[in-house]
Amino acid sequence: MSLELEHVFYTYGAGGPEESHAIKDVSLQVPDHSFVGLVGHTGSGKSTLVQLMNGLLKPTSGRVMVDGFDLSDKSKEVRERRKQVGLVFQYPEYQLFEETIAKDIAFGPKNQGLNEDEQIERVKEAMALVEMDYDTWKDRSPFDLSGGQKRRVAIAGVVAMRPRYLILDEPTAGLDPLGRDRILEAIYRLYQNSDMSIILVSHSMDDVARFADYMVVMNHGEKVIEGHTADVFDQADLLESIHLGVPSVMALLRALKKNGLDVSTNALNVDEACKLIEAALEKKGGAFHVE
Repeated sequence: MSLELEHVFYTYGAGGPEESHAIKDVSLQVPDHSFVGLVGHTGSGKSTLVQLMNGLLKPTSGRVMVDGFDLSDKSKEVRERRKQVGLVFQYPEYQLFEETIAKDIAFGPKNQGLNEDEQIERVKEAMALVEMDYDTWKDRSPFDLSGGQKRRVAIAGVVAMRPRYLILDEPTAGLDPLGRDRILEAIYRLYQNSDMSIILVSHSMDDVARFADYMVVMNHGEKVIEGHTADVFDQADLLESIHLGVPSVMALLRALKKNGLDVSTNALNVDEACKLIEAALEKKGGAFHVE
């Protein structure tokens, strides 16, 4: 069971004077229950790629498949498979419109043809997964919430449709540091407490290093690197050559190494980095000065 792309190309305005090749021969596979970081600069093709994954766009050539079914097909079976891929766009709170939180989250399940009791069950389940108590929040207006809370409601609206693959396009955009941390931690707990695969679209190397176990790196519409997170960040020179860089802790370790400390640079979080620095200082005798 997987979400898979096979030699996918996508061209905006194909055959016209402003033809633009947005995606160029991308192949990748998202296994069940994985946390994938999709990274790249603005214009690298990330947003186009996730719309192809969701079936909102059809490839110019190549195939996007869910469980072996080509999303370009128009059969009823394929339409059902498309529902397995949920997509939360940037600034999803601007798409909230119902008078209460519960009604907004129930909109998707209602359109799926579920009865009222089933809708309530889905709403309760989705709110629990984004850590919003049903009885406390269900009757409140979504427009009275903070930015981070609105975003949780928007994510819950997609989660309520029970996708197997949840794509989040820059879910922390526009949030303050505390709001960023809270939404990312909520997404990670959602991943831990469900069977969903998460595809996190981000330009933040720190966020991806902290949460993702697998990475896909895009540049100018092409897949540059794909692999386990630690292995991808081990290719720091390549990442820096396309102006993406590495997580802050890894950048610090690389700077220390450049200044003469014999320290491993293979750390993705502060705890790992501290242990590596302590080990390097012990080996050196405890003293180290940066010029």
